[in-house]
Amino acid sequence: MIRVNVTDASAADALLDETAYREHCQSAGH
Repeated sequence: MIRVNVTDASAADALLDETAYREHCQSAGH
């Protein structure tokens, strides 16, 4: 994950997206 200086809102969105992606991969068996 590339870390850059962003607003808190953008950082939160990126974190939520990454979490959802990981959960999807685990549930889908990727």
